[in-house]
Amino acid sequence: MLKSRFIIMSQTYINQPKEHIGESVTLRSFLVRVLCVVASVSTLVGCEPATATNSQNAEPALSQNAVSRQKTPEIANQKEQPQEEPNMPILKEIAKYNKANPSASSQDLADRGNEILPTIGFEFDIDLGKLITKALKSKHLERVKKDGDDDEYFYLTVPLITESGRKTSVRVVAPTFESCCCGYTYTPIPVTQISSTRMTVVIDGKPIVIKRAKDLPVVQEYILYENENAPKKVRSWEAPFETYPYGLSADGTAVYFDTGVDKLLLEVSVDGSLRFVTKDSPGIIIQKEDLRERHAPKVGEILHKSGEFGLYKYIVARKPYILEFPYICT
Repeated sequence: MLKSRFIIMSQTYINQPKEHIGESVTLRSFLVRVLCVVASVSTLVGCEPATATNSQNAEPALSQNAVSRQKTPEIANQKEQPQEEPNMPILKEIAKYNKANPSASSQDLADRGNEILPTIGFEFDIDLGKLITKALKSKHLERVKKDGDDDEYFYLTVPLITESGRKTSVRVVAPTFESCCCGYTYTPIPVTQISSTRMTVVIDGKPIVIKRAKDLPVVQEYILYENENAPKKVRSWEAPFETYPYGLSADGTAVYFDTGVDKLLLEVSVDGSLRFVTKDSPGIIIQKEDLRERHAPKVGEILHKSGEFGLYKYIVARKPYILEFPYICT
């Protein structure tokens, strides 16, 4: 679904159409950067390093449609975020268990989460825009309010097809508005496994394996590349919501996300299976290089396009890998 956003910078690149230059690098700023390289005296032409911050202030070289989907980085470094009251059902249950068992360790909480995961599922935000647009044309919407939320929601029945071809459905609470500025209409669906071709959805307390239809698109895709100079896709995962990666597994087959509950992470494996682990679990790589913070590239070097996607460089088994992920919409 997502194409590689790595471009080799060359002299002929100057003659490319404006829209083919990095998503937030204008033709004017691009030429200035090339002049910096050729002249080798940045002070003469007012050059600045192409950091994530600078590129965000540049005039976007995007089509009108792409502009509406532009994303920006909100977190530069890995930091502990203040704990908030969870609103996801499974995280509420884990918090409830922790309150009832104040001496429970982080591993106890992970074990509890994995115990109830098959019957509750972990909610992944899925863009149900097409289904919601169709449903909103009905005059018989069953509207619902969420506690502490002034926005309007309604009950939506999502039709599904199991792997065996049987028709089924899951009832979810969907928004009547776009969930964020990027034009997506995210709706949480409880799953225990998720990939681009299939999902294990929890329906009435039971995990049901279904085929992933076009109405359930992959939006939050994290792609792992090897070979920075000639990027080659290795694998991909789907993130549960708009966030940043916490880390990678030591073998590069799993990605981790902060759940916001104590020291608990969600692991998404190579096949999309989910499980809870603790932040101090062995084999989690959190050290990385943010490629957005590199200086302006020279002729012949890689131009990491700024704008919608982040790029983290990890060292896995002594080899460099690049993790590409969508920035949070703002």
